[in-house]
Amino acid sequence: MNRRDLSGIALLTLSVLGCAQVQQPGPTADKEGMPRYGGTTNLWVRLDPYEWDITYRGTTFPNDFGIALAYNSLLDVEAGPNTKYTDLVLRPELAERWEVSPDAKTFTFHLRKRVKFANIPPVEARELTSRDVKWSVDYFTRSGELKDKKLPTAQFGYFFDGMESLQTPDPYTAVFTFSEPNAPFINYAASAAVPVLAREIYERDTHYKEAIAGSGPYQLDMAASQKGSRWVWKKNPTYWDPGKPYIDEIRWLVLPDDSSSQAAFQTRQLDFLGQNSEVITAAAARQIKAGSPDAVVLEYLAAAPTQLYVNSRRPPLDDVRVRKAISRALDRDEFIRVTGGGGWALSGALEGLFTQDEIAQMVRHDPEEARRLVAEAGYPNGLQLEFSYNAARGNTVPELLEAQLKKAGIQLALKPVDNVTDSANRQNNTFTLNWTPTATARGDPANWMYAAFHSDSKQNYWGANDPKLTAMLEAQRVETNPAKRREVLRQAARYINTEMFWGLAIYYPQNYYFWHPHLKTTPPNYWRSGELFPLEVAWLDR
Repeated sequence: MNRRDLSGIALLTLSVLGCAQVQQPGPTADKEGMPRYGGTTNLWVRLDPYEWDITYRGTTFPNDFGIALAYNSLLDVEAGPNTKYTDLVLRPELAERWEVSPDAKTFTFHLRKRVKFANIPPVEARELTSRDVKWSVDYFTRSGELKDKKLPTAQFGYFFDGMESLQTPDPYTAVFTFSEPNAPFINYAASAAVPVLAREIYERDTHYKEAIAGSGPYQLDMAASQKGSRWVWKKNPTYWDPGKPYIDEIRWLVLPDDSSSQAAFQTRQLDFLGQNSEVITAAAARQIKAGSPDAVVLEYLAAAPTQLYVNSRRPPLDDVRVRKAISRALDRDEFIRVTGGGGWALSGALEGLFTQDEIAQMVRHDPEEARRLVAEAGYPNGLQLEFSYNAARGNTVPELLEAQLKKAGIQLALKPVDNVTDSANRQNNTFTLNWTPTATARGDPANWMYAAFHSDSKQNYWGANDPKLTAMLEAQRVETNPAKRREVLRQAARYINTEMFWGLAIYYPQNYYFWHPHLKTTPPNYWRSGELFPLEVAWLDR
């Protein structure tokens, strides 16, 4: 198996905490030394999938989880005994091998031969070739054949920013050339957000919203599915990896609330709990452990933190002393204690880029210094700031924040809003303070930091506009040495959190996965779509 340790493939080595109970990766063999075939596994989804076109903005779980089941990308991410939850180690998928030029401008992928799309209309089990790679990239970037189709901007089209050409010299070779070094691209090639699509679906429907048929291990059985109840995925008999998958059928059971899903798990109607946005709280984890004492448990820190948005475009937050005062006023240990677990966090930095001791030195809790900074900024009698937040996320974080900042002379005016208003406030810069339960990195460890803090980014809700930081964010894109690239990211994170205080991370939440021991699988990996375990190698011992 060919692996390339380029552009930060092993950029971050992140710790999985409390995993003594984690089942050893890999399916347990039967008496003949092979995993068992057959059976049905039941997984939880909170709501029905609503479209299968990953390029449209807002398309997320469970849609992206289904896309990852039905399609493949050029590369994949390892999940197994030698990788932790947030390790990003590449492995072959549709491309059996690849090369990256020393200047990180040219990426050559050599495709497997005899890979077929599923035997589903309109693709009918035809061979997947480099022409399909070219078509898919045209669709993601709205270029080439699709340039004049007036399609909305694709949400992950930026993965290909700076691409000059995509050549397909033969049916099994795809050569990407960029105008500038693009170190993150090799990691983006492993993202399930950019699968290889069959053009026949678009030619029939002019989109990919309603039909799904790829080269992946499982394909949707619409006839067996029922909206609001279950979505059924059947083993793909034309899957390219011999002998896989092992499980015949995957069922998504639609359960809209936590209590029903936990009850279903404890009665073994569900085999697995905890994927993606369905975060299990510490209190719920205790109940699940008590009700299912034999369940396999994975405890881990979330890769990205609970995050404060501080709009530095608005006075008094345009004063770095006020932003620093908010940082010093945060009692992260109290947040961790009240919410049930976690670790100290830095804005822009995925968990593991710094140790907990390093973070504590950079973002210490000091309410007296915070009060002094507020006075130095011209507010000796304190100041008031509006804090808007999504009411559906509850009041725990806003109320803790209100109490902690009050000690520094900062009074929060809490303003609960609905989800649509909350999102619009950030996008339109019509907020003062805001928060999100967790940030998201897509495809590459630098993805979140670059999107959040680059001066030209539309997701730069803080208003960070600093030439020094922008230069660092640009530098990591051209650095192909993993260790050097990692150090550039560390420098940028230090600058964000200790000098400019644009982003204020609170903590990395403690999260959980549970699965019953009859489900033989490897632990999940953050970089796999839906953060789920590799279902193509899972099997059932029952």
